This record gives sequence, structure tokens and C-alpha cells, in this order.
Amino acid sequence: MAQMMQQQRDLLIKLRELHLNGFAEMLETQFNNPDIYAESTFEERLNLCLDEQEAYVKNRRYANLIKKAKLKDKLSLNDIMKAPSPGLSKEQLKVLASNTWITNPQNIIIQGACGVGKTALCCAIGFNACKAQMSTYYYRTSDLLEELESLTAYTAKMKLIKKLSDAKVLILDDFGTTRPSVNSLTGFFSIIDNRTKTNPTVIATMLKSTAFIDYLGGEQMAESITDRLLNPSIRITLQGESRRKRCNLI
Repeated sequence: MAQMMQQQRDLLIKLRELHLNGFAEMLETQFNNPDIYAESTFEERLNLCLDEQEAYVKNRRYANLIKKAKLKDKLSLNDIMKAPSPGLSKEQLKVLASNTWITNPQNIIIQGACGVGKTALCCAIGFNACKAQMSTYYYRTSDLLEELESLTAYTAKMKLIKKLSDAKVLILDDFGTTRPSVNSLTGFFSIIDNRTKTNPTVIATMLKSTAFIDYLGGEQMAESITDRLLNPSIRITLQGESRRKRCNLI
């Protein structure tokens, strides 16, 4: 390995102070391996540094998106593909992987009995969105309703509503397990209404879509929320016995 000159070391320090870490890493590699890059033009070497910086920024943003998303399971759509639940087709997985349902907003409704893989699928959808550099948030629906209920300060509640309204993908798991209060339902409606035709929502639920209105209270607001969730939407019905039950049998 070649010995770096002080001028080169100073340059690397400056690049890192400017948070150009990817650029600095590639440039340091070039400094340490001069014979390998001796025949490369200045433009070629510069382009390698820029490519490395771009990759660094994307990877860092991806890591931040994953951290903020708080996904429950760490699975990819490729993992799901290896052992898909009955009712989930390759064609549906291709649509989910393409992210066209995000760019041309369509909600995803994942239905099925307990343990058939709804959470795994919606989390894999979330990972795929994060890889595409799209802001994503995962919530158990009961946790979101509880948070909306607990935020008594108007500013704090509006901040949460705006955050979830603006997120490119919002995942609501276990939809239908805890009935919303009037107060939390109002905030929930604001989030879903703001997202309509702009940012899609992923719902994982044991409920049939015909039961959404009753779960949400059966009033006009419940009908409005249901209409916004189901239209337009892609509906996936997972089948089979509980995967947890199969694990207990092994």
C-alpha cells in the first residue's frame, strides 16, 4: 500500500468534514492503490468518487428510513416469494415489488385469518418502499388510535397527523382489533382523508371489508373512511392455517 502524502490526508479530512464520506472513501482507495488507477483518466477517477458518494447517501437514507419505519419483521418481498402464503400469487408480488401502486396511489388491503402471514407481508412491503427511498411508517392500528387519543395538545396532534399524512407509505397492522373512540376516529379520518389519491395506505386485517364500517362506529365518518380505504385498492386475501401453529408442530 502506497504511503499517502500530507496533502492527500488533508484533502480527505476536508471531504469528511463536508460529510462527503463516500467520496472520501473512494479517493482514499485510489490514493492507497496508485498502480491500479494509474491508467484511469481524471474524469474516470472523479466519476468513481461521485458514484461512491451517491451510493453512500442512498444507503444512509435507507438506514434512516428503516429506523423511522419501525417495521415489526425484517423480511423482504424476495423472502416472502420463497414461501408465499396461499392466496398470494406471483403476479401480486410483482405488482407489490414494482411500487407502481405507490406512484399511482392504490391502497393495499391484506385480509386473512390470524397467523397466515399478514404482518410479514406488510412489513416486506415496507422494506421494499424504504429501499426505493420512500418514507414509510408501520403502526399497529391500536397503537396509533391510542396515540391519537392521548395527544391532548392540538399542536402535537396536528404534528402527528401531518407526519403520517405526508408519509409515502403508511402501514396499519391489526386493523380491527381495538375500536376507536370518537376523538381518535376524528384524527384517524384526517390522516386517511389527507392521504387519499396522494399516498397509499397498507391495511392488514382479519376483518372482511364489509365489516369496516361497523368496526369504525357505523356513522357517516366510518363510511367516509371505509370508502377512502377501499377505493381504489388492491385486495389480497391470504389463506391457510396459522404459521404459528405449524411452528409449534415442528
